[in-house]
Amino acid sequence: MATARAPHPHWLQALVASLIVVAFIALYIAALRLTLDYSRDSVNHTANERDTVYFGIHGAVLVIGTLAGFAAGKWLNGMGVAYAALVFVAIVLLMVATQAGAQTLACHGRNDIVKHWTC
Repeated sequence: MATARAPHPHWLQALVASLIVVAFIALYIAALRLTLDYSRDSVNHTANERDTVYFGIHGAVLVIGTLAGFAAGKWLNGMGVAYAALVFVAIVLLMVATQAGAQTLACHGRNDIVKHWTC
């Protein structure tokens, strides 16, 4: 029978969860910036190519971020699923906020921040 070990301090748990979310949102924004030309209307990239790129970025960030949250939760206090859910929800909310904020800024003259929008 395995012996239960004491969980890590609460401040460390909060710090690790926050760092994971911040790191993956930074990765998300950087990936969108690197693929900005896919969102512009051009003959070089079709709508299917654009959708495939965005699906890959969103899917990879969500899956890898959720797995990182699970691993951190297991290491911190044995609650991997709880941390995975926490990280998943936080990343999804910040993805939506990033896209909504970029769209709002684009319609006020500041386009091409993370995606090219047409207003």
